Amino acid sequence: MKIPKIQWGEGLQRRFSINKLDLYFLGVERVIKKFFPVTFDHFIMHGSGMSGSWYIDSKQWQEFGKAILDETLRDMRRTQSHQERIVAYAKQGLKEIKHFEQVCWTSVTDRELFLLYEAYLHAIQKMNAILWPPAIIETHLVPYAQKILLAHVPASSREREWKAIITPVRPTPVLQQEIDLIKLAAYGEADLKRAAKRFFRRYRWSGMRFTDSHPIAIADIMKQARLARRTHWRKRLAKHEKQTQLHRRSFNVLIKDLSVTHRRLARLVNLYSYLRQSRDVYRGEGYYLGVPLYAEISRRYGVALHDILTYTVPEMEMFLKSRRPLKASEVQKRKKEYLYIYISGKQEVITSRESIRKILREQNLEQKTHLLSDSIEGATAYPGHVRGTVRIIRLDNVVDNLRSFQKGEVLVATSTKPEYVPAMKLASAFITDEGGITSHAAIVAREMKKPCIIGTKIATKALKNGDRVEVDASKGVVRKL
Repeated sequence: MKIPKIQWGEGLQRRFSINKLDLYFLGVERVIKKFFPVTFDHFIMHGSGMSGSWYIDSKQWQEFGKAILDETLRDMRRTQSHQERIVAYAKQGLKEIKHFEQVCWTSVTDRELFLLYEAYLHAIQKMNAILWPPAIIETHLVPYAQKILLAHVPASSREREWKAIITPVRPTPVLQQEIDLIKLAAYGEADLKRAAKRFFRRYRWSGMRFTDSHPIAIADIMKQARLARRTHWRKRLAKHEKQTQLHRRSFNVLIKDLSVTHRRLARLVNLYSYLRQSRDVYRGEGYYLGVPLYAEISRRYGVALHDILTYTVPEMEMFLKSRRPLKASEVQKRKKEYLYIYISGKQEVITSRESIRKILREQNLEQKTHLLSDSIEGATAYPGHVRGTVRIIRLDNVVDNLRSFQKGEVLVATSTKPEYVPAMKLASAFITDEGGITSHAAIVAREMKKPCIIGTKIATKALKNGDRVEVDASKGVVRKL
């Protein structure tokens, strides 16, 4: 594949297999063009096994961000927003594979299994529509809205009032999950299992990073409900409800003197902030429904699931048709190191070390050396000042890192996800390499009122487990002690 010279954006660290990556980009240009007049089809990932650095064409990223702003400005004068249409499209995708729960997978023929995989691809493609736009709003929409909506706000109050506008008025899915878990404490033992099953059906998306993940077990839900009983759970519930009401009230007060169109703009931006935290509901549910499909493919054809996850979508389709798996040597090479390239709807996986180095050099993607020092700077997501011990959540060992997290430690991560929330409750502060004011870490920090510094770029590299640090989130500075 000939790769044009592209100005790539900053590398994003992600825990993606090749198969998951390919599903992310499945029909992405066609889906995005359904809602925005842009081209979005240049991606590269330099990975090893289940994680790596992901690069996106910075010009296309900026053009996409501008298109989101333009569409939002048009929505200021419409009754229905493009966000609502995107959500409806994603829900339609989920609806198409709901019947997977009733499929007797061991009884379907090979042909039927192939058709079910094709149906899965079609559904995931629709759900992909909701993944991208909320992640790109900070390029153009957020700065524009900040400038317009805070034009008459005194400088001393702008940061506080902006955070009130950008923090979702509706409880985010993770916060609602926390509220509903506390409510389980009201059930006696006779009814707890039935209530836990209802909770599971609503939140089985949580923690589903792909089809090799596992949702929370009903036994664990019941265990957490019993633990909640031992606390002042009614007070906790009342506190959550009060905070939600106060935030909704403060948001409405902030926008009441704005013009009709500017109030609409504030609500659209707030909705985007909510959607950014809601994407995991759609992709997590989609991945949950795909678990038995991938398990049956692995069982029927005798190929380990982790090996299947090194396949691209076309390779998977060919495998299902021919029953000929990728060569074991190629699978092992991909687990060691690969370069995934997606240009204009075509993908290629390269495993030759020399070819990988050559392309990285030609595309200026060789790892940049960051200057590491005893002081790290980022943006303030929530102010505060604490001292604590660093605990880094590594992408290649997320589950164990989260399980061993101790109360009072400073959580340091590339970025945070819903499954990090139990550890975030224990943490005294959060520090991330990536993220902006609408990122998961920033939203959760404001919900939990914990010091948080985002977008440091180097925290996971400059710090190590056990380091003692001073987190001055009010100034966006982390200092080693």
